[in-house]
Amino acid sequence: MKNNNECLKKFLSFEILKWTIVFVLLFFLIFCNYMFFGVDLLYKILFFTLFFVIISIIMLKTKKGRDSFMFFRKSCYEIRKIIWPSKKEVLQTTFIVIVATSVISVILWGLDSILVFLVSFITQLRF
Repeated sequence: MKNNNECLKKFLSFEILKWTIVFVLLFFLIFCNYMFFGVDLLYKILFFTLFFVIISIIMLKTKKGRDSFMFFRKSCYEIRKIIWPSKKEVLQTTFIVIVATSVISVILWGLDSILVFLVSFITQLRF
């Protein structure tokens, strides 16, 4: 049991070290973006791409990073299974929503007008 606890502590401390390196590199990229404002755009793109690849590799070596990557892959797979509506269906549905909203708004406007009339009539009777 003691051996499992030691392995878990080493694993967690190594995970924390990896995430610390990731955040330090991210802050370094932000700092470099401000410091090297006048540098040619091509060099900045190459520099940031290199650091982004390094950060991504370190992140994928962590448990949370692997889990996030798997979630992203599964999400992409699920998005491919979506059946998107045709242009005709979208236009028909939009028209139905606009008509229904207009009818409901006219009904509510009528009810509001009746209630305002009734309230003003009742308040005038009291005086």
